[in-house]
Amino acid sequence: MKKRSKVYLDQAATSFPKPESVYQAVDEFSRTVGIGSGRGFYRESREVSRIYRETR
Repeated sequence: MKKRSKVYLDQAATSFPKPESVYQAVDEFSRTVGIGSGRGFYRESREVSRIYRETR
């Protein structure tokens, strides 16, 4: 079978490839914070959710 290149038709949903700064920010967040957005009502979760909403 012949290898095909990936074709993304929905760029807004996939946003691939991302800038290196995005990968670095996600990696740092995962290693130091690790809290999911919208996953709780404790202070840290609310703060992460707020940052997430403002970033979008």
